[in-house]
Parts: sequence; structure tokens; C-alpha cells
Amino acid sequence: ATGGAAAATASIIGCDTSGCAGSGNVLATNQAYVSDIAATDDAVYWATIGAQIVETNSTPVGTVMRCAKPCTGGPQKLADSLINPVSVLADATYVYWLVRGTTVGANGSVWRKRR
Repeated sequence: ATGGAAAATASIIGCDTSGCAGSGNVLATNQAYVSDIAATDDAVYWATIGAQIVETNSTPVGTVMRCAKPCTGGPQKLADSLINPVSVLADATYVYWLVRGTTVGANGSVWRKRR
């Protein structure tokens, strides 16, 4: 991702495993506060927090996104209205994400969805 988690918006850029050499394929643009990226052989997944400061955010504006390689159809939203999704992981069957939750109480959770 360009910009990183501290950036208000970032682009998700796909590269060959050997590197981008200064360029790559833009998979998605204007992604708000990207927190994590994961890839499988057939897709790229990422989480957006949607807010600048995780520690104080209590607004459900986060998402988990997917773009099937080569991403010609654009990204798909797998989950939305999340409060601080901070991590994403994919295996052969599921996509998993960790939601930090709000600053009040122990309300974080782990979710999964079939790929």
C-alpha cells in the first residue's frame, strides 16, 4: 500500500514477488487508513480502519476488502461497518480478521468468512 496505516487514503498496489521496480498494478485507490494486507495465490485482502487513531476511534467505519487477481473487476467489500479492523489473514478456505473494537471494555473479536 502506498501511504501506510497513518495515511488518510492509500492505494493498494500489486507487484510480482520479485518486486515492483518503481511501479505496479493499482488494485484499489482511496482506501481509508489501511491497517493490514494479505495475499493468496488468487486474491489480495486488506483491512481499512477508516479512522486515523485506533486508540480513540469508536465509529464503525472499517472494512475488509478483497480483489481477485488480476483484479480486473475491482475490489469487493467482504465486511463493513467494523470498529477498527487491524489485521487480516487468509488460508485456503477462509479470510480472518481481527477487530480491535472500541476503547471501552474488552470488545475485540476475531471473524472469518469463506473466501
